[in-house]
Amino acid sequence: MLFRSHKDKQLRQQIFIFAAASMFLILLLSLLFFLFRTREIRKRYRLENALNLSTQRALISQMNPHFIFNALNSIQLYILKNDKISSNLFLANFADLMRKVLENSRFQFISLFEEVEALKTYLELEKTRFVKKFEYEMIFPEHVSLNDYLIPTMILQPFAENSIWHGFSTLEKEGIIRIEILLKQPSELLIIMEDNGIGREKAGEIMNKNGKERKTHGTKLVEERFRLYNQLHKTNIGFEYVDLYNEHGQPMGTRVFLHLQQIVKNESHID
Repeated sequence: MLFRSHKDKQLRQQIFIFAAASMFLILLLSLLFFLFRTREIRKRYRLENALNLSTQRALISQMNPHFIFNALNSIQLYILKNDKISSNLFLANFADLMRKVLENSRFQFISLFEEVEALKTYLELEKTRFVKKFEYEMIFPEHVSLNDYLIPTMILQPFAENSIWHGFSTLEKEGIIRIEILLKQPSELLIIMEDNGIGREKAGEIMNKNGKERKTHGTKLVEERFRLYNQLHKTNIGFEYVDLYNEHGQPMGTRVFLHLQQIVKNESHID
């Protein structure tokens, strides 16, 4: 009887030790999970703040004082020439572009259709300013609605701006910008933007000679935002340049590949 009582006491002690160890392990795991979640939340908060700041800089880049000043000068020139049709058309396009940029900048993601429409308005505005300087064409996939895809806002204009301001700066023939949108997979898009300009190397030489650094500012912001999107959403979006040459090794333009993924479904704008 005494032996049995001693055995029961040992069993109770073992159960108590096991229960205490289990409780300690649960508390330790809970603490580690809490610390991990807290670190992840703080990391995401920092990334979201950095992304918001980068988006604001992208807005400032697209509405920079230099562009607005030149646009207003163009309107003034039409007015001085008493060209009412051109001044009204230019003013309407300018106002439309400002409205689209400001509206789109409120969201992290907009539909591909809205991004393309903003790009069209920008290109039409620049075509009016630079008469017979360049043309553009857009090629879309058949039977695919551009409204079905959400992409980061304000990512196409900087590449078109580089083509116009740098690729065509000293081009002796008419420039051409070609934009093609390809559907690689149901959730993956490839946007190809190509121009027949003087090439990045020659454009870089001209920029260095003039002591300017405006060349890659807009695209650097796009690159920064892509990096932040990838960290936030575990995606792999990005872009790459390809310099084009003819058979004699002479520059004949630049091609940009933008690799995009459908991050969220297009039920509405995403803040």
